[in-house]
Amino acid sequence: MKRSGAIHPRGMGQGWLLHFVAVPCGSHGGPYIQERPATFVAASETLRKGQSSSQGEGTRRSKTISTSESLAESEDRLVYRSHVNMTREQFEQIRDFFRNLQVSEKLNQEGDTAVATVTYSYGGSAFTIQPLYYREELLRIRGESNVSHLAFDFNEHVWPSGGNNTDKIIGDMVGLCPDKPQEFKALLEDLKDNVYDALCEGMPAQFWPNILNNNHWHDVARLIQDCILRPEEISNLLEQRDTDRILQTPPFNRLVYRWLPNDQRPPGDEQPQRFAFSGNYKMVQNLIANAKRWGDPQCPKNGLKNTPPGNTEMLYQKLCEKTYLEPAFFRRVERLLTEHRQIILEGPPGSGKTYVADHFGRWFAYGEDNYCQLENREALPPDVASRFDIVQFHESYGYEDFFQGIRPVLLGEDKKPLPSTDTSTCVENMVYKNVDGIFKTFCEKAEKASKNPEARFVLIIDEINRGKASRIFGELLYLLEYRKKEIRLASGERFSIPDNVYLIGTMNTADRSIALVDYALRRRFKFVALQPYKSDDAPVLRKWLEGKHVSNVGDIVTLFCKLNKKISKEISEHFIVGHSYFMLDNLDPGEYPEDRLQDIWEFSIMPLLAEYSPHLTTDELQTRYGLDVLRQGI
Repeated sequence: MKRSGAIHPRGMGQGWLLHFVAVPCGSHGGPYIQERPATFVAASETLRKGQSSSQGEGTRRSKTISTSESLAESEDRLVYRSHVNMTREQFEQIRDFFRNLQVSEKLNQEGDTAVATVTYSYGGSAFTIQPLYYREELLRIRGESNVSHLAFDFNEHVWPSGGNNTDKIIGDMVGLCPDKPQEFKALLEDLKDNVYDALCEGMPAQFWPNILNNNHWHDVARLIQDCILRPEEISNLLEQRDTDRILQTPPFNRLVYRWLPNDQRPPGDEQPQRFAFSGNYKMVQNLIANAKRWGDPQCPKNGLKNTPPGNTEMLYQKLCEKTYLEPAFFRRVERLLTEHRQIILEGPPGSGKTYVADHFGRWFAYGEDNYCQLENREALPPDVASRFDIVQFHESYGYEDFFQGIRPVLLGEDKKPLPSTDTSTCVENMVYKNVDGIFKTFCEKAEKASKNPEARFVLIIDEINRGKASRIFGELLYLLEYRKKEIRLASGERFSIPDNVYLIGTMNTADRSIALVDYALRRRFKFVALQPYKSDDAPVLRKWLEGKHVSNVGDIVTLFCKLNKKISKEISEHFIVGHSYFMLDNLDPGEYPEDRLQDIWEFSIMPLLAEYSPHLTTDELQTRYGLDVLRQGI
């Protein structure tokens, strides 16, 4: 991004011919979320490039804006796109990208210049870019007054701005990040598209892509994150005087809006050449309006739950780092659990069901900050720690264990109940009482905390299909379907499940007892599949191996996929092998150890396949699924 003979932004043209098309605002998520419809791509690209279009009844008459006008005059005359609110789906696509994008920065300032090192993190991958230059710059604000603050240094980064040259800018930024250039390029392209989709409502076409031409992109990302996640606070900031907001408030105190027209640039280096970004524009106001309308119900109005203002560590980042899953997976699980309160994670052995349920359940119950504190082995306050519990079902588990039942209670000489671990008394001092089980006790804790809107109680039910649903849940099956109602228990008391209680079950799809799962249970839970192998790739295993600096990642992933492809074809897709068998402790950097790979095959995979195919002999299993056999052709 140093000087390379590119067109200098001062050389931009004198005028722009504007054409506007009324199209739905975007819902692009790029390679990390999903592809947008082709019809939207065509329409949005027309707007992005400022080209004319004759398609659709929303086409407006073109209008030429002279750059000799002042900013205020030109903005008054601009024909803006009519304000069309985003749909919930469109907003959620944009919101999910920006709240899962983490940006961290180290800034070293000396005098009127500064150098930054910035790390973008998304979906478990991190990209560090350096150096990025700033300088103290005198900028014009509306009303002909000036203000000075740090801004993108166009003397160090010569980015073209005479049109949509963002591809050239992306190439320059990728050049400053030698690690994983293709992945970083894909992230920047996704960032560019999501910036446009977030700001396209109310943005005059000739001003795209000024915001990306004149600023470092992580500053732009922070602006949009704040508008989406803290709309009330940013809305209040827009009511301040432009000068106060620009000087004092991140991210406005670094952003530039656009270059002054050529005939408005005073001679001399000490005179303003660009407009400051006041933020009080239709495109920002519209984004805030959509954020208030479609904001996440799990987040307070001023931003992320348990995340202080200005903190750019986004919602699922820590979960992705721990599990190697994509943010889209956790977004889906969170939505299903929030809406239905009962989900089951299902998958083959070794797919990480319990591990993922445990981490997501704690994150969902404790909140982001408390979850990170727990990961740092710091103790949580008792009232927070009580929001999460785990139980495992088995064939001997019953209603009296899970909910309520008659149990023997030992009494001491004073006729008071003794601790369950104390067996010093005799049988004559034993009485039978109605004792609450783990779920009823858990619900009572949740009920006491129900006045706190952030108190969410999560119970993990591991191996939920190993117990008999009707025997364990009893009349609770009614309450699982009708959460707002209550029932009379056998003890005579009335009971209902509090709204702030959430259940996450895990189920092994290869377990033969899966056929015995009660259909009533299936109807009351939403099932989410964990797929360690899909489309000839194993993304979780691949990311884990790369994080361990294994040199032959491709060979191990290919071997894993070849095994599972063969199992899917010859046995069943429900019986594939999970990645956790390969995720060994104390694995040193370098080539994956041959002796440990042999052990995985001999002591984990082959016994599992023998259970799945009892009609095959040991030799027949080796002929089909042996390590040396599958290695052929790799």
